[in-house]
Amino acid sequence: MNPFILLALGLVLIFFEFFLPGAVLGIAGSLFVIASLLIFSYEASSAWVFALYFIFVLVLIYLLFKFALWRIRSTKKDNSFYLGTDQEGYKADVFNTAVVGKRGTATTDLRPAGRILVDGTTYQAISQGDFIPKDTQIIVTGGEGPTLIVKIYHSKDTSYEIPSS
Repeated sequence: MNPFILLALGLVLIFFEFFLPGAVLGIAGSLFVIASLLIFSYEASSAWVFALYFIFVLVLIYLLFKFALWRIRSTKKDNSFYLGTDQEGYKADVFNTAVVGKRGTATTDLRPAGRILVDGTTYQAISQGDFIPKDTQIIVTGGEGPTLIVKIYHSKDTSYEIPSS
C-alpha cells in the first residue's frame, strides 16, 4: 500500500472529525497516519529520508488543524453548530433576593428540597437540614442559584425580619 495514499486518507478523516464529532473519524484518521509512517519507515532507504517524511507529516497535521479551525470560525452562524461568540457577561440563574427575610408556607414536604409559597409566588426551596412538613410556616434565609434556602419560622425568631419601611 502506498504510504502517501494512507496519509492523505488519514488527513481527510481527521479534517472531517472537526465537523462530525464523535471520535470515530479522528481515531480512524490517526490510525491511517500511523500506518503511513510505519509503511514509509519500512520502505525508506535511510533514516534521514524517514525523518524528513516524519517532519513533513507533522507540518501537514499542524496546517490541517489551523485550516480546520479557520474554517470553523469563518463558517456563517446559520450553518454551524459551534458557538461563534464568547459568553462574557453570562449570568447563571439566581434566586430572588427580594424574598430573603420574608415568611411563607411550605407547599410540599421539604426533605430537604421542595416548594414554598411566598407573597403568592411559588419557589423552589431547600431546608437548612431539617425536614419541613407541608403547610409549615417558613422563613427565607438566603439562596443559591435558583433555589431559596429556608428554615421553620418561629414567632420569636427575629433574626431575618425585614425592617419596616
